[in-house]
Amino acid sequence: GFFEMQGARDKYRELCGEMGMSKSLVLRYLEVQAIMLSPICPHVCEHVWSLLGKEGSILNAAWPGAGVVDMTVIQQSEYLMEATRDFRLKLKNLGNAKPKKGAAPALATPPTHATVYVAKCYPAWQCVVLDTLREMYKGDKNTVVDNKAVSVEMGKKPEVKKFMKKVMPFVAFMKEKVALGDLSVLDTSLPWDEMKVLSENISYIVTTLGLEGVDLALSSDLGEKGEDCRPGAPIIAFRTEPSVTLQLTNNQPFTGLFNTACPILQGDTVKNITRRLARMERNIKEGTPVSLYRWTDPVMGPRTMPDMKTPLAGLSQVMEKESFTINLEQNIVKLGELTLEAGLIFRVGQETAA
Repeated sequence: GFFEMQGARDKYRELCGEMGMSKSLVLRYLEVQAIMLSPICPHVCEHVWSLLGKEGSILNAAWPGAGVVDMTVIQQSEYLMEATRDFRLKLKNLGNAKPKKGAAPALATPPTHATVYVAKCYPAWQCVVLDTLREMYKGDKNTVVDNKAVSVEMGKKPEVKKFMKKVMPFVAFMKEKVALGDLSVLDTSLPWDEMKVLSENISYIVTTLGLEGVDLALSSDLGEKGEDCRPGAPIIAFRTEPSVTLQLTNNQPFTGLFNTACPILQGDTVKNITRRLARMERNIKEGTPVSLYRWTDPVMGPRTMPDMKTPLAGLSQVMEKESFTINLEQNIVKLGELTLEAGLIFRVGQETAA
């Protein structure tokens, strides 16, 4: 139980992302954790108890009890973790894809965006198969359902006749899911809104995949290709948006940061670029503020001898409301009407002097 709590804490922290964790929930977690550890290391837990502002001794505190478990939330959490795990594997396999025989290996361009397709319900013919399987199981997952009997039964259904080549593989797949779970896997739709769960956790999906953005769409937009998408099993399509590389330079001493070639996408903002920079540079720790600066004089500014006493001299901070544009033909990046031929300066941490 204790280690499951730690796992739940780590998952919660990861899902919160930039929003941050709830202070009251974190304090409650520390309180429960201290009580659970108090029989093993009472002195440390007693100290933690006092730091939490609790009165009396922790040894007199009541053992924490579990509240009402919301199984719907548990199912949604498991669904999200399984979906993102599947997305990560597909992204990894995309990078490891081997070229066709005789073809020259192409330079792999990492995807920048993705679209997740969600199915509201199964296709009509699959719904017929699920309803038939539910009848044959007779409410007991341990019932032996013979494939031959299923095939005969499917042959009587006019809705599935033109899909007969797909029917039995689908039957085998669903029988395996029943064996691993229960008969609820035969439901033709989920009891909760799959699209809403993904939408509420879109920032986590973007972060865990290391992408710039993720869109959500219905599987019906894919036509026949959307048949592979089922309720509870979304599919993802990756794509790469065009970009132009811009040189970003850090002018701070002792940071271990120097020059970075950073791709700039159309319509990028300071927030987009600094988030991308943090993914590229390991020396920029999560949550560290990053500021971007441009040369006030784009011609002479980069040629001026730097002075460490006035590191921001000749620089103007790029504001959050400003956006970047790119010209692929000329391979240039612009900030408003200004062409950034000399790149940008980036600085980490809070600035105290100009």
